[in-house]
Amino acid sequence: MPTFTLMSREEAALYSATGKRAQITKQYIGYINELNARQSGKLELEEGESVPTVKRRLHTAAKAARKQISIDAVRNNTIYFSIKRRKNETPG
Repeated sequence: MPTFTLMSREEAALYSATGKRAQITKQYIGYINELNARQSGKLELEEGESVPTVKRRLHTAAKAARKQISIDAVRNNTIYFSIKRRKNETPG
């Protein structure tokens, strides 16, 4: 008997999506999934990448991963981001 798992449409689309855009989104989901609520991530842009594009990719990946992120800062072509804590989560 197969095992059923409920997922969002965005997440399901990632499994069926192919091409460069899907690969990029999967890569960004990997970045997001490495973080926990007490960590931050840093993306250093490469030549030819733009801050708005990378921010959009981060938000798209977060939505697919069912997480909310916060862009904490953008400095010198580097984006700092973190996972937003849920209201009932306590720091520490």
